[in-house]
Amino acid sequence: ILTRYDRLYDAYFEDIPLIPPDHFHEIAYRDLESNPLAAMENAYTALGIGSFALARPALESYLAKLGRFEKNRHSPLEPDLQHTIRQ
Repeated sequence: ILTRYDRLYDAYFEDIPLIPPDHFHEIAYRDLESNPLAAMENAYTALGIGSFALARPALESYLAKLGRFEKNRHSPLEPDLQHTIRQ
């Protein structure tokens, strides 16, 4: 899995320059998590999708249906496994 992850991200960073800037926009998870409406509005603006005002009511409705989402919590990895992953 970790080897695939490395290959995936190597290809991703290699291909980014091939994508026209107005066709590509990254959203940090922390931004999406803390303020999804603002993150989506920024994406609409960056990509020139059109009026976010038209999409906003549907997105607000969707977010209201989600309620309070809580991320999964995981125990820390054992030191030996952490070491293996870092290599």
